[in-house]
Amino acid sequence: QFENLLKYKEHYNSMLVPNVWQEDRSLGLWVTKQRVKYGQFANIATNTGDHLRVLIAQAFNYTHHGQSKTGVTIEDIVYRILSLNDIGFVWDPLEEQWKEMYRRLVMFQKEHNSTLVP
Repeated sequence: QFENLLKYKEHYNSMLVPNVWQEDRSLGLWVTKQRVKYGQFANIATNTGDHLRVLIAQAFNYTHHGQSKTGVTIEDIVYRILSLNDIGFVWDPLEEQWKEMYRRLVMFQKEHNSTLVP
């Protein structure tokens, strides 16, 4: 699905895949799953040291070997988070929308010297 996300980004110039996207429902579901599973770590993912690994281990109840019952390792999760960050993945769509509307308001204010939008 990561490759499909890259194609979506290239085509739409956006990482805001709808939850239920008619063209590829599985991509929308996959994106939502990434946000739910890993979003809490996205802001600290720039720290790829032990701190991030410890938090992931605690959150996912990993064994002392650093591997889950499904075989996914802490390193796998760190790699996934960093890979999504590298392509500009939007972890919080509402926050992204707020920033975009704020940016538009600032542009409006500069043009009209007012924030009273009709």
